[in-house]
Amino acid sequence: MPALSALIRVVIVEDQPIVRNDIKALVESHEGFIVVGQCATIEEGYVLLTTTLPDLVLLDIELGTSNSFELLEQLESLPFSIIFLTAYESFAIRAIKFGAMDYLLKPVNEQEFHNALSKVTQKKETDRIQVAVVSSHYKKPNNRLVLRSQTFIQVVDLPDIIYCKSDSGYTTFFLADGRKVVTSRYIKEYQEMLPANMFLRPHQSYVVGLRYIDRYQRELGGGNIILKNGTVIPVASRKKDMVIAAITQKL
Repeated sequence: MPALSALIRVVIVEDQPIVRNDIKALVESHEGFIVVGQCATIEEGYVLLTTTLPDLVLLDIELGTSNSFELLEQLESLPFSIIFLTAYESFAIRAIKFGAMDYLLKPVNEQEFHNALSKVTQKKETDRIQVAVVSSHYKKPNNRLVLRSQTFIQVVDLPDIIYCKSDSGYTTFFLADGRKVVTSRYIKEYQEMLPANMFLRPHQSYVVGLRYIDRYQRELGGGNIILKNGTVIPVASRKKDMVIAAITQKL
């Protein structure tokens, strides 16, 4: 049994209790996965996806009178893999637009389900290996970061990162020389790689280089961070105190 920190965290969003329990049993029979939450509605799903930080979401498309695309559109980013579960083939194209790892028709075939989970495992391992291989060529892990997409792997100096922004599963890095580098990894993964004494995550969609902050501006809600180049970065209300403390210590 892998350590808990190595397990792939799964959330199940399915409005039929019997199906939900069956899916949970299938997940738990596949080594390397753990179910960290399950729910039946869009409202419950939003809370789970924004608080449990899953690696994988198993998502029924039709949820009562709503559909799960409405849930995904409410999220500022999609920092997880998605496997859609549905009785209808007609949603496949739309599912692909949300970057679905797989699209399984109900009743779910057990072998197809395990094959889909294996894809998730393989993706996680491939990402880990690619970053490790490139990183091994650089002996200053605190000074550089490996950025990757489907078409490139690039190394950037940490001091050159002004900020990064997530959008629908992609992360864009804004660099000091004016370049923008778009990667196909989630901002949550990059935050874990970036040193906390150099970077701050004031909002679900942003990570900011502390050296580029000009000031914090108090406003209704969480306020804003103003960068030295004039860029305005929103601050989530729940992170306001943390942001003020970090900026005060750094500046």
